[in-house]
Amino acid sequence: MTGFAVCGYCGSPLVGHYLRGGYRYYHCRGTYPTASRKKICDARYIKADWLENMVWEKVKSVLSEPELLLSELRKQAEAEEVQVSSCNLEQEIKSLTRKMKGYAGQERRLMSVLRLDVATPDIVLDELNQMKKEREADEKRLARLTETKENIDKMVDMEANLKELCARIIPDIDNCINQDKGDAYTYLDLKVKATPESADIKGYLDPGVIKSDSCLPTTGQTWA
Repeated sequence: MTGFAVCGYCGSPLVGHYLRGGYRYYHCRGTYPTASRKKICDARYIKADWLENMVWEKVKSVLSEPELLLSELRKQAEAEEVQVSSCNLEQEIKSLTRKMKGYAGQERRLMSVLRLDVATPDIVLDELNQMKKEREADEKRLARLTETKENIDKMVDMEANLKELCARIIPDIDNCINQDKGDAYTYLDLKVKATPESADIKGYLDPGVIKSDSCLPTTGQTWA
């Protein structure tokens, strides 16, 4: 779970440790000082077997229905694109990129008009202010479209990875090695907030629940 889990109290990463006798546990990094900060958390140890088994059982339940998972992934990618653009996403990004490059030339031409006294300063300044507003709006639009395209590309990659993962591990899912589990957690964008008493597991885990502010579905809370 190292790299996928954080402390449910302070948000610091959880790291795995061994004690004598082979006892394994996860420990919050915030419970000990570092060179740049003091101790910030008093969280107790979390039993590794308990946390790992809880998370893996949840992941197994999701991977056992790969077609439902992949179907929801495709639907979410389509909805993401429709939400931001009524036309082709890549074409609109290219169009806005070209338009952004043209603003510098427009500004130079307006400044030349001002220097040559072809138009009054007020007219030129009004044009410059209007152009500034349009450029800022286009910058925001381009940033949003670019982010959406990255999200969609991520979903496409995730779909391919999940197909390969399911084909590899589902036939013998109860005997997966740690590498397979790590791949599953990565592809499902797993994020866990854990304490000794509970674990909040999120990521692309529950196709039936979609977060309104995210491109990925997420589970609710899972309690010990």
